[in-house]
This record gives sequence, C-alpha cells and structure tokens, in this order.
Amino acid sequence: MRRAALPTLWALITALNAQNTDETRAFIEVETAKPEYFAQEIIHLRLRFGIDAEFASDNLIQLFRNKLDIPVRVEAPWLEELPGAIFLPVAESLETDTQASFVLNNENVEGTRLEDRQVGGRRFTIVEIERRLLAESSGALTFPAPLMQFAYATRFTEDFLQGRVPADRNDGSVGGSDGGVRIKPLPEEGRPADFTGAVGRFTVQAEGGTDPVTAGDSTKLILHIEGKGNLRLFAPPRLEAKPGFEAFHVYGRIEGIDGTRR
Repeated sequence: MRRAALPTLWALITALNAQNTDETRAFIEVETAKPEYFAQEIIHLRLRFGIDAEFASDNLIQLFRNKLDIPVRVEAPWLEELPGAIFLPVAESLETDTQASFVLNNENVEGTRLEDRQVGGRRFTIVEIERRLLAESSGALTFPAPLMQFAYATRFTEDFLQGRVPADRNDGSVGGSDGGVRIKPLPEEGRPADFTGAVGRFTVQAEGGTDPVTAGDSTKLILHIEGKGNLRLFAPPRLEAKPGFEAFHVYGRIEGIDGTRR
C-alpha cells in the first residue's frame, strides 16, 4: 500500500496563516435588546468588539499619541448622527478597573470590559459601549455596519530610546454587519384622552407657593417631571384642562431640563 505524502512545510505554513486572518483575530457587532420598539421608546444599543487577547498583547501596535488600553479604532459615524433618531446624553462613567480606552470616530473613549469570551479555542478580550436613542417616527431604523481597524507586527526590535519597535507593520481591519430595528407607531387603543406624547415611566411632583392666594392674585406652580423616557419631546400637561384648575388662568410657562423637566 502506498503511504500518503506528508504535507510540505509550505502547506503547513499556509494552513496556519489561513487560521490567522483579521476575521479570526477580531470581531465587532451591534446589538439591541429586542428587534421592535415603539416610536420614541428608548432603544438601548450596544456596540461590542472582541480581539484575541494573546494577539493584542503580543502583536498590536500603539498608533496614537496617548497610549490606549486597546489600540484599535472603531468607525461608526452614525453613533453621532443617525437620520430618524435622537441620541440621549451619554452618562459619565466612573473610572474603574473594568474600563478600557480605545478610539471611536477619532475620539478617545472609555468602554466597559466584559468577561473574556472563548471563541474557537482562543481567549478574546471583549469591550462594549452603550448608547441610548429614540426613534422619531415609525418605520425601519438601520444601523450601518461598524468597522474596526488596527495595526500589528509579527517581529519587533529593541531600541534603547523607544523600547519595543515593530519591524514589519501590518494594517488589519474587520467589519460588522448592518443592523436595525423596526419602529412601530404608538397604539391608539387604551390611549388616555389627554395623552401628550410621553413614552416611558415618569413621576410628577408639584411645588407651589406657601402664602395664601386671594382672588385676582397670581401665583407660581412648579411641576417636576422625571423618569426614563422621551423627557424632552412630549408636551407638558395642560393644567387649565385638569379638574380643580377650572378657576385658574394660565398666563404662560417657563421650562428647563437638567435631568428633570420643570
């Protein structure tokens, strides 16, 4: 019986290189909690990327003036402006051991490090950022595919002044997939007669003057509205239409929003 020929060294190298493409070293993805939302319902969107932890430690090159925890650039310009959507302010995150810096759309940002993930026998470092947005109207809301770029080397030299210097820089990139959600119009059934567009969970607290008010005098009433939802987008309650306010005439109102609408 004829023995099968052993693979050549070149074939082995080719096979190993095929297992070390950009797509096997890294990934990037966009995720929402569910596929459908109502118009002006808060959408929690997570952009997440992962990179082979050993590859990141041994081969990635710092490309930016400020040293980054994960020296990659994520391109997702629609995270700053997306037609049909309104982005809510990003909450400031506390500095913790779970934060990791990288570049997002040419700006240094902090992401949250999640638990490492095993993929194909490799340990991946996982970083995630979250954005909150509101869809302005019903229809399809599309998230274009994000892109992650990085540079790496397979050989390094030691320099007295610069330390570890890459000898064979390579540029890599990996793309995600287009995503999106379906936005449904607000249901008509069960809608209150005085509904003004508030979508979410809110609490309302009233604050009035302490002095007695006589007929013909004016007074000030402050309503504090806070909660999770489209706080900036709905019309405030019309007090003159509420029971108990028939005898009052509303001269006007002044609004301010700073975490609470009042």
